[in-house]
Amino acid sequence: MVNIQQTFKAHPIGQGFFYTGQLKTKNSEFNFIFDCGSLSFSVLNDTIDRYRAIQSTTEIDLLIISHFDADHINGLKRLLEGKTVKKVVAPFIGLDQRISILLNFRGDFDQIRPSNIDPKIDDTFLSIIDFTEALKDELEGADFYFVEGSDNKPLDPNYAINIEKLTNDSGEFDFNFEGNESLNDDEKSKLGFKSISGNAFKIKCHQIGLLTSGAVNILDLIFYKKKLGEQENEFYNEVFNSFINENKKCFKDYNIPTSEELISTIKKYKGAKKIKDLFIKAAKKVEIDLFIKEITNLNTTALCMLHFDRLHHFCLNSKNFGSIRHIDGNYNLIQVYNKREINNPLIYGFYHYHRGFWDGYLINSNTLLTADSFLKEENEVLAFLNHYNFYLDKIAFFQIPHHGSRHSSDILLLSQINSSYIFINYGVNHRFIKKWSHPNNEVINNIITTGNASKLIPVHEYSGFKLSNEIHFM
Repeated sequence: MVNIQQTFKAHPIGQGFFYTGQLKTKNSEFNFIFDCGSLSFSVLNDTIDRYRAIQSTTEIDLLIISHFDADHINGLKRLLEGKTVKKVVAPFIGLDQRISILLNFRGDFDQIRPSNIDPKIDDTFLSIIDFTEALKDELEGADFYFVEGSDNKPLDPNYAINIEKLTNDSGEFDFNFEGNESLNDDEKSKLGFKSISGNAFKIKCHQIGLLTSGAVNILDLIFYKKKLGEQENEFYNEVFNSFINENKKCFKDYNIPTSEELISTIKKYKGAKKIKDLFIKAAKKVEIDLFIKEITNLNTTALCMLHFDRLHHFCLNSKNFGSIRHIDGNYNLIQVYNKREINNPLIYGFYHYHRGFWDGYLINSNTLLTADSFLKEENEVLAFLNHYNFYLDKIAFFQIPHHGSRHSSDILLLSQINSSYIFINYGVNHRFIKKWSHPNNEVINNIITTGNASKLIPVHEYSGFKLSNEIHFM
């Protein structure tokens, strides 16, 4: 008999995000991480330490970075210390865009209480500019997959599974994409990453990431990234060029600025006005009104990811029940008290085969993570829904974009999401920041209006959730 255990967890992290997954059989284990960062810095450290205390493996099979905002990546160095990463998925984002993200982060310093600023802030700056350099030791020899913007091809995968290949627990887990194309020299130059020692590939959104055990597909990872328009690309390029030209004296060779030079120069910027003026000047030059009105909205580069339990989907097809003995699952709400996590079971579900019949109820673990994506304008929402169209009625947990920002979702998106639960990740403790702007009241009202209020799960410094299931085959 074969048993496959799956566990997925949204960690209590405050203003940021930290999500992990683990799949296990008798002889094999697969661990992935989706982002790790927070502006609630002391909470971030405590949460990372709890994870490391129970996660004994020295290998992380897959690291996924949704985008390069500090509150999604500033915990990676601590999290991965002493560990090695086999594979990395990240958005295809050029150095010009990452400089804009870092400038924006520097401009936000006035909102962060001095006592909560990361004492190793240079590591965070370096992670934004070049995470391959910041995590050089941990990513040594890793393969990299950089996801390009969506080509708007809807997905309709084949779910045939040969269950006979699950006759023992000897299969090792492996992750790969449906077809890989190596980065060319121009693409490597645009990315500007200095420390990639393994293979580097370009991935399109219609290419599904496949997690297999032996020869059987267990889990699909389906990515989506908004495709930037020509003007948006021109904007980022203009910001980068203006920044370099204004600070030529700070670089030994301004055509090839080093990470250290870039960080040192950006740290000299005092207050947000100078940075905002730089953005406005660039926006006017390329005639983009959007960036003048909402100059802080630079998260146009974030990855979405759906982890879809292909095996569970197969099992719930009635014609396949003869292969299965038992399925059970749990949904736990996590609460943090005195730095300890307390698991509160909210749902227990099962299917059990007895005398030729199946009984029970089980919620699946399919979760769609949107990170800080922009999903508000009609064309953005429709492109996103079109990409995930085949899966929309199979999603159990959906992340409200960008911590509940009013700039990143609207009633159109929320009215089309039919998941069992939705969640918002945000900060509540004002010891860390002078004023939290998330979640916005407009978003909360939209959640209520669309009938989703009873589905809402809070994820903050003191609350998270964990999903787990186990499938027993005959």
